[in-house]
Amino acid sequence: MNAIRFSALLCTLLLPAALLAQQPVVVRDIPPVSPYQRYTTYMATLRYGVAQPLGGLAGYTDQFSTRNFALAGEWIMPGNLSFGAQYSGNYFTKRLPRQLYRFGDGADVSAVQTRTVNVQSLLATGKYHFAGVNAPVRPYMQVGLGAALVNYGLYWGSLSDEANGSTVHFSSQIAIGSRFLFGRESHWGADVQAAYQYVPYSRAGISNVSSVGASVGVVYRWW
Repeated sequence: MNAIRFSALLCTLLLPAALLAQQPVVVRDIPPVSPYQRYTTYMATLRYGVAQPLGGLAGYTDQFSTRNFALAGEWIMPGNLSFGAQYSGNYFTKRLPRQLYRFGDGADVSAVQTRTVNVQSLLATGKYHFAGVNAPVRPYMQVGLGAALVNYGLYWGSLSDEANGSTVHFSSQIAIGSRFLFGRESHWGADVQAAYQYVPYSRAGISNVSSVGASVGVVYRWW
């Protein structure tokens, strides 16, 4: 009797395993890892923006600038870092109403005064991203260091200041922004950024060239 009971218990325990073994094995497809998550990839960004002069620059020309652009190329690491280079141009200008100006040689000139500062920068950049490389929205913080060609201009009608000209200076930038992908594996996206730029510059009463700006751009990435 005990042998019969043991056999029945053993059948009861083994029957589910036997039935399970007869079921077909379902193999689920594992999605491939994105190349952007495996390798160092590349990204180019073309950006247009506006800027407000600050500090010594605002004392020379305080008008809001709408003539600003940037072109950047980057090496995107699989983690949170990227490195690259950025070329940018910022143009500031101000026109004063016509009035009478007296010069040191005693000459008087009635003219419209035009003030210009054109800053062209080439920076090495580094970014820290706060989301994954394929995140639809990827916030970041950027730091840039390099050089800037500053062109100073002051005109009274067709007359120009003898101090007009271009000089090269150290340039730095700090920015925050976010990149938006048009699809998880898309090559294309958009970028928004707010940045502060500083150039130590001393000429004709300008103590430095600094500004804060905002920009939008289009992004293309590849691997």
